[in-house]
This record gives sequence, structure tokens and C-alpha cells, in this order.
Amino acid sequence: MEALITLAVIIGVIFFIRKQRKKKKAKAQSGIYIDTDSDYAQFGFYEPQYKFMDAEKYSAKLKEIRQKQKDMVKAKSACSYPTNFMYNGNAKQGEAVVNDWMKLMLRAFNGECEAIITKARFDNVVALTQRIKKSAESINAIGARMQVAIMPKYVQLKVDELHVAYEYELFKVQEKERLRQIREEEREKAQVEKELKEKLAKLDKDLTHIANERAALQKKLDAAGDDEDITAIQIEIDKLEAKEREIESAKEDIAERQVNARAGYVYIISNIGSFGENVYKIGMTRRYDPQERIDELGSASVPFTFDVHAFIFSTDAVALETALHHRFDRQRVNLVNPRKEFFAVSLDEIEAEVKKNYNGTVEFHRTAAAEEYRESVELRRKAA
Repeated sequence: MEALITLAVIIGVIFFIRKQRKKKKAKAQSGIYIDTDSDYAQFGFYEPQYKFMDAEKYSAKLKEIRQKQKDMVKAKSACSYPTNFMYNGNAKQGEAVVNDWMKLMLRAFNGECEAIITKARFDNVVALTQRIKKSAESINAIGARMQVAIMPKYVQLKVDELHVAYEYELFKVQEKERLRQIREEEREKAQVEKELKEKLAKLDKDLTHIANERAALQKKLDAAGDDEDITAIQIEIDKLEAKEREIESAKEDIAERQVNARAGYVYIISNIGSFGENVYKIGMTRRYDPQERIDELGSASVPFTFDVHAFIFSTDAVALETALHHRFDRQRVNLVNPRKEFFAVSLDEIEAEVKKNYNGTVEFHRTAAAEEYRESVELRRKAA
């Protein structure tokens, strides 16, 4: 008799698990990964609850939750169960049957939760939370006749595990992106330093060349006897001196930029073919020639090159960029990753905000050339 009851329990649990797997397989084949009654409109998106600042805290919290689950199982508090169940008139045999039910129910529930947790994404965590709870309800329905049920506290620990596990994985992805951004900034910094050194070297070479030319002209001037020759030579010397002053000024600017890491260009660019109208990237570069940075951004990662609407040089470009980002924070295209500097905003709004935070003169180019995109549209129209 005991064997028959145990067999019935096993068959019931196996039937339940197979039924769930068939549902999952059918949904996977149809491209649907959540319950039809748990769609996005009903359950919305997941709001992070823990928001730890380092991976160790997520790892520690996950271990803590899983240890609590183990402790509950060990203490036989993961399930509610009858304490006076008799089997064949024997209390000890009755206790063994109840223990078998609890083991099988917890094994089924843990297996379901493990499968659910591995599928967590930002847009289905809330729905998966409901699936964990429904899984517990379904399994508890099987154990109802034996008065065995998984405790709400244990179910909540599984929900907590889902949330922490998801946030932990999300944090690792975000941390990877943050480190990638840091590496990119370091490469940018190295490139800037290299460019400034090369520019200084070129300017020094130009100064040497000017000095040699001026020395040669000075010899001609000293030897000249005709007033017209003297005037012509002096004009050439004056031109060289003016050019020399320009180069010295450029060297001072470069020296200031080498010392001041906040100096640089804030750029306003668009890419109609890639992102559509009224979407602008507001970024900052310390490159001596900011166009080089824009050319890099328009490489193979996007189908069309970027159009420049403004280059704004500032001794504190970091502050200007930050002010613009804060002003248009709610209009970010990507509200999740603040390192993506694209904003759904008009050029008039950007220009107005620049004028609030920048005293210098800025020239905005209103129209995006978007030559390759417009040509592609025309070619596609003709082909059609």
C-alpha cells in the first residue's frame, strides 16, 4: 500500500512537470516566452529592488537567499504538513510518506524555479515572478489531499532569488559596458596626447623654418642698398613675424589643453539615415581636430556617416556637455544606458541651451547634408 501511494505521488509530479515542459516547448516554438495572461501590459517592466554598487554584494545576497532556502528545507519548514498522519495504523510510516511528498513537491518546485530564473530578462521578470507563484499553487494543488503545501515564505525566497539573480546578471553586463567605456576613454586620451605632441613638434619645426627664413631675409636686408628692396624684404619679414606669433599662440593653446583635461570640443551631430529626424548625439572630444573623432563614430558601426551641426570649443567642455545632458535627460533615446548620448530633441532646443551655458560665439549648421542617405533613397526610388 505504501509503495502504491508513493508511486501515485511520483506519477502526479512527473505528469505536472511534463505538462509544464510541453507548454514551454510550444511557446518557444511560437516565439512566446511568457504566459498569455502575463503579458507586458498587465505586469509591466521590472523595477530593480536591490541596486547594489558592486558585484560582491549581489553574489553575497544570492548566497544568503539560497542558504535560507537550504535551512528551511533542512528544518522541514519549507512546507506545511500534517504531523499526525497514520499509514497502516503506523505513525512512523505515516511520517515517511509525508516526507516523500514534501521531497517530491520541493524537487518539482525547485526544478521549475531553476528553469524560470535562467530565462529572466528586463521585460519578463515581473511575469516570471507570477510564474513562480503559479508553479507553487499548481504543485500545492497536487499535495492538497495529503495536506502538504509549499510555504509562502519559501516561495518568496525563490522570488527573491529570481530578482537578485537577474539584477546580478544585469549588473555584470552594465559593468562590462562601463569598463569598455573606460577603455575607450583611455584610448581617446592616449590619442589626444599623441596628437598634441605631434602638433607641437610640427609647430616647433615651423618655427625653426621661419627662423631660418627670417635670418636669410635679415642678411638680404643688411646688404640691400635700394629702398624698394629694403621695403619688399621688410614686408616679407613682417609676414614671417606675424606667422610666428600665430604659431606661438597655437603652442600656448596646446600647452593649456595638455594641462587642462576638461578642455575640448562639445559636438552636436546627427545621422538621419541611421536614427531618423530630430535625433542628435551630444558628445565631447579632446581631439585637436574634432572631425577625426566624428569620422571614427561614422565608421562601420552605422550605415551612414554623421553630419556635424556644431563644434563648440570650451576650456571646460566637460561642464558644458554635462549641462546639456542634464537638460535633455528625459529625452534620451536610451533611458537605461546614460553612456548612449543620443537625444530626441530639436536643434533649436539644443542651440538655446548652449547659449545659456556658453558665452562664446557658436555657428550652428541647420541642415543635415546626409548625402549618402539621400542618394540611397533616390536610388531606391528609381529602382522601384
